[in-house]
Amino acid sequence: MNLRRAAICLLGGMPLLIAAEGGFFMNDPRDNNNEHVLAARDNAAQVEDTKGTTVIKTTLTTTTTIPSTTQTSINTPLSVSNALARTVNPAATNTQAQASPARPYNSTGGGKKNKTLLTNKLTIAADSEPAAGFIKTCITWKVWDANNHLWAKCRARGKGKWFWSRIGLDHMLGNVGGRLVYQKEGYFSSSCVSCSRHKDSRSYFQCECKDSKGEFQRTVIDLDLYLANHDGFVCSEYQCGVREDPPPGVEE
Repeated sequence: MNLRRAAICLLGGMPLLIAAEGGFFMNDPRDNNNEHVLAARDNAAQVEDTKGTTVIKTTLTTTTTIPSTTQTSINTPLSVSNALARTVNPAATNTQAQASPARPYNSTGGGKKNKTLLTNKLTIAADSEPAAGFIKTCITWKVWDANNHLWAKCRARGKGKWFWSRIGLDHMLGNVGGRLVYQKEGYFSSSCVSCSRHKDSRSYFQCECKDSKGEFQRTVIDLDLYLANHDGFVCSEYQCGVREDPPPGVEE
């Protein structure tokens, strides 16, 4: 072994430490077979460099993780965002389509426009705006067919043609204690008789209805408050009538 330098320190005549080129050797006088090898200077330096590299790599790894997380948030697919938007508000379109008015709107030209929806049976949907006053554009009306159907001749939009239409009244009138009231699905005809147009009024509807004691009371209600003309159809806020011929005994 070529020694660069050697230092021998004696304590009680026993060798303690020998410094050699290959490293440091420590001899335990109590155990000649036990040799502990410490890392060489070059290796120690290399270890220090390695530690430094490890710190750098750790820092880089941490730095790399941050944009990775940001990228995940940014790259959320547009289709997913649109789906979430639809989920928040899934029924907006249906609610608008199914909305019903508080009162029917008279649409015979002028004013606000309303959609006219006709089926094969010439029935119009009641999708009009709040208003009533069918008497303004309906020249005549009559009650027929078990006292609970009304025929009216009303002016349509456009060239001003006149049409007859029929609407049931049970869906909008009820009997409360012998008095006619505006009531959805009231079915007044089950407890009212002798219903007709009041002779002294253009828009009053009269009946004799049972009160709580079972006695019939004369009662009237102004239909002009609840019916409207929608392009030639008589309508309530719940439904519109069906276009057909006038009732028996009434001329065209």
